[in-house]
Amino acid sequence: MTILALLMALSAVQDPPHPKLDFTLAVESRGADWAFVVEGTTELPDATVLKARLYSLEEIDDYRGGRKVVEESMMQDKLGFRLIKVQGGKIREAILTSARKPYSIRYRAKLTYDPDRQEVAVLEKAGEKEFSVPRDIRQGDNAAFDKEIAAASAELGREMENVLALYRDLKGRFQVWIRKPDAAEFQAWLKDFQKKAAGVQERNDQRYSIWAVWLERQAKFRIDAFVDRFEGMWHDFEEWLAATARIAELSKDPAKNAEELKELADQEQHLQLRIRHGLDGFLASFEEAREVMGIDAPWDPESVDAIFKEYEAAAAELAALADRRDAAEWASKSPGARDRSRRSLLGLVSKKLIPRRGYDRILDLREKFDALFSAQELAVKGDGTALAEAAKAHAALVAEFRKYAGLK
Repeated sequence: MTILALLMALSAVQDPPHPKLDFTLAVESRGADWAFVVEGTTELPDATVLKARLYSLEEIDDYRGGRKVVEESMMQDKLGFRLIKVQGGKIREAILTSARKPYSIRYRAKLTYDPDRQEVAVLEKAGEKEFSVPRDIRQGDNAAFDKEIAAASAELGREMENVLALYRDLKGRFQVWIRKPDAAEFQAWLKDFQKKAAGVQERNDQRYSIWAVWLERQAKFRIDAFVDRFEGMWHDFEEWLAATARIAELSKDPAKNAEELKELADQEQHLQLRIRHGLDGFLASFEEAREVMGIDAPWDPESVDAIFKEYEAAAAELAALADRRDAAEWASKSPGARDRSRRSLLGLVSKKLIPRRGYDRILDLREKFDALFSAQELAVKGDGTALAEAAKAHAALVAEFRKYAGLK
């Protein structure tokens, strides 16, 4: 017998085949929920306990060269698996249920026989060797995934608007109560605010935290952070209100309470600064999150609209001047209208009303405006050949910008 044949024979003796375990993985719609279901048959005895794990799969570049498939757990609990039992030589179990429809990507279910989880009667029949069986599926296709990402991005944009609305409400209330504390009014407001924040958190909790759907993971992380910041700020304000109330009480006898009053004054000032710092820093974090997640629409359409109307008014004034073909009037009035138009576009950027991802739109609009102004100036001098085309190109870009910015 050759050495290779001998090794193969020994291997067969040492590693007997494990009991048959055959199953499929499927995604099922269950009313408002979605479930990842494993179903199959097995030679394992009844009451065998199997560890069921679920992964998303993603193909990435391998630093050693080529590509590799990586697993990422879909199960976010501490165990990272679900225990299921064999009954009558069969298994059928929903190993993960979610209110969120699964994305059109690859998934893997893995069932593991772990001898440490078995009763003695099972071990006697199934043995003491651990083994695992994987099954993969591809849910949907690339076209479906692209549509899902587009829908998720639109949904995320709306959710970020909800986050911003909460911030504006919180900031406005704090600005009032910092000047005139009202603990009872604050508590009444806080109850409603917490309910709204909990709604944002509940919707975010339904998201999948997987790198295979990068946008989804980023959204879950970022919105969690915003809700945590809100909670930190309202707790700071509760402490501030308690400190101001205590100061008011002790101030009735300042001589007697001088030492405690000094400590409380320092504490009150520290809390107020922390609140203001939290409010001031929120927008920077909000804008950074929007940049990372690729949401490039302005987050304050009302302010953008006010400035953009100034731009449009100045541009309309130039159009009217050009139509009159009065060289003297054009020379005296067009420079002022042109400067107002340019300052308005610059204001959208300098006041940080347009995210960095939207700067190219402003540059394009400025380019079309300059081309239109040049055409208008030539028309006033008697050459109107380029005016209609320049005006059409500018109007199209204005309309596109209004749509992009969500302006009415």
